[in-house]
Amino acid sequence: MVIQEISVESRMRTLIAFVVALTTCFPSFGAEQVSKVTIESSVRSEDQADDRVEEVVVTGEPVARGKPPEFEFLRHVYGSRRKGLKLYKDGRYEEAFPLLLQAAKRGFKSAQVRVAYLYASGIGTPRDLRAAIGFLGVAAKSPTHPAILNRFNHVWRQVPADIRPPLEQIIDRFDSLYGTRANRVACDRSHRAGTYIRRLRCDFMDQCSLYSHLAAWVPELQDCPPPP
Repeated sequence: MVIQEISVESRMRTLIAFVVALTTCFPSFGAEQVSKVTIESSVRSEDQADDRVEEVVVTGEPVARGKPPEFEFLRHVYGSRRKGLKLYKDGRYEEAFPLLLQAAKRGFKSAQVRVAYLYASGIGTPRDLRAAIGFLGVAAKSPTHPAILNRFNHVWRQVPADIRPPLEQIIDRFDSLYGTRANRVACDRSHRAGTYIRRLRCDFMDQCSLYSHLAAWVPELQDCPPPP
């Protein structure tokens, strides 16, 4: 009985330390500093956030894992991401959360790292440490931005070795559901035109081959080459 009490007390200390590490590793993703986040945003980039906030209507069928998305679903996911990032930037976390979660579940890393912060801190949604470490771990998988990887490594250093295996299983499970490969999303770090700044950009990998002729309706398609 004494051994069990010690074990429970030790687990509680570990949990408290983990919560502190997880919620303090995102200082640059808070509302007061989000405009300075090192994962640079730009028009048609992964962190692009239009100043306008329009209504997003759910249309189209959810994409089957490993299958190209229908156009209406692609448009909905990108619209949710744009609106969610704008609301997050404005500190409207409760409104931003469900929109960012939709994009996070489809493999978009800018949404995943912010959803991880909201889950870890309990802002805009009930605290869920399992989801927090799951989404942060998926966002940190290569290719990613160094700022995301550094935040994951900061958290991981606080985790005792004996509880890492179950957390690794959570991350692997999230990756199988919400990772880039499962959702046919491609991420890369390309240079911004005319500069040496490298940005993280994630897009549905089939979008240009299937929907480049519909770029007028989806800003993320405007970098696609014109259809033949």
